[in-house]
Amino acid sequence: MTLSTESAERIALLFRVAKRNGSLVTVHELSRLLPENVSESEVRDAIASIPSLSSAFELRSGFLTERLGEPSPEPIELEADSRKSARTNLVHASRFVTFLHSSGFRVVAVSGSTSYGSASVSKDTDLFCIAPHQSMWVCLTKALIMARAYHIMNRGAPRICISCVMDDEYARSAFVARRHPLFARDAIEAKVLVGRHNYESLLRTANWISDYYPVAYGEVFKGGSAASPGQSPSSFAKVFNRLLYAAMGKYVQAKSSLLNRRFRRRGKGGDVFGVRRGEDHLIYESKRYQDLKREYEAADQTSLHSSQGNLPNLDEPLTSELA
Repeated sequence: MTLSTESAERIALLFRVAKRNGSLVTVHELSRLLPENVSESEVRDAIASIPSLSSAFELRSGFLTERLGEPSPEPIELEADSRKSARTNLVHASRFVTFLHSSGFRVVAVSGSTSYGSASVSKDTDLFCIAPHQSMWVCLTKALIMARAYHIMNRGAPRICISCVMDDEYARSAFVARRHPLFARDAIEAKVLVGRHNYESLLRTANWISDYYPVAYGEVFKGGSAASPGQSPSSFAKVFNRLLYAAMGKYVQAKSSLLNRRFRRRGKGGDVFGVRRGEDHLIYESKRYQDLKREYEAADQTSLHSSQGNLPNLDEPLTSELA
């Protein structure tokens, strides 16, 4: 089977994204994330036989690496360490979930670099959570207290970061509307720890994801029982949620400003993040994530507007914003 030009360009993009995060991508991951259904052996054959790929890349120990003359084992060794860190993060996230039993979240999933299987950019463990409608800030406040307690009791553990939380109505509207390709990849890579059927039900409303990643999207669904219906909060709970939003929202904004100043002083510009918040959502987005989003979008627009052409030059940014 001959790989399409779009798939060849996708391979270059996935390599670039992994490299930007200080990691590598495997042949198995490539086969899941291409716009056509291809086997791992077909991906290997394509990388070896398509001139635009074979001149830029080589496969080493199942990882896609740059062809840079004399091979060095260092990138493979570093990647092995980062994947080990990701597995450790998942173990701690699973333990932390037992603390969250009383928080009320309908879905708890590991997101970020840990969900991608590599934790080289950050040792933190990011969580994506979905709460019942009009109860998000109640659930979040409980979760933040529990995360602090877990950190105190497990000093050597990676820090738990609840980096994206929303209520189920906000989540439904966010998933049903067509979004950017990075959102789609984040959605299918999330490692669900609580509410598997609720999350699958949500993903079924986002069938546009299959336009980007048809193989990986199909693999998400395990079947089984239907999503559990949400319960409407009491009038008191709704009022309490609004009060917590007013109080905790200001706290979150102030703490975020302090953290961003610390990142800038330390020269960690990529870690500086913006905060989007409302009664039904709280979302942190780092500059690094925003750059990746633009890169995915630029690559998607390229594939839409051109059916021919060479691979993007690996030495040049896809957009001027990424220079």
